[in-house]
Amino acid sequence: YKTFIEMLDVLPAFERDVFLLSYLYGFTQNDIASYFKVSQPTVCYRLSKGWERLSFRNNLGTFSDRDVMRDLEEHLSTQDAEVILWLLKTSSQSVVAQKFGYSQGLVRHRVMRDMKVLRKAGEHYYADAIEYVNRHLNMGREVRRPR
Repeated sequence: YKTFIEMLDVLPAFERDVFLLSYLYGFTQNDIASYFKVSQPTVCYRLSKGWERLSFRNNLGTFSDRDVMRDLEEHLSTQDAEVILWLLKTSSQSVVAQKFGYSQGLVRHRVMRDMKVLRKAGEHYYADAIEYVNRHLNMGREVRRPR
């Protein structure tokens, strides 16, 4: 079993920071909002989104990177397989975009295209997981706005 802190590694940096301040250090949402100069509803939303990401990742079960890459590379390029692997690990297009130096739009485009390829190839487990991320974690709308 992973510790709470280890589980937070799958969250985008801001959500991880909000979680740590809220649940580990006991800061109120208003305190966190003031510290980051964002609204309290933003903090509330990020806590909610973080729980969704953690729940998704927990429900996905354990998998080895090697096994996922082997499965995906039967149908996708290595680069696309890595993008899907990281999406499954983090459920965050912004984290994936940052890791690979892509725009979030490019990540969305590749993931949606690859989901269709995987579904057509009969890899429904991965296609369903990608679809879940898109539908429940609002991947299609998760765009980080400049401050």
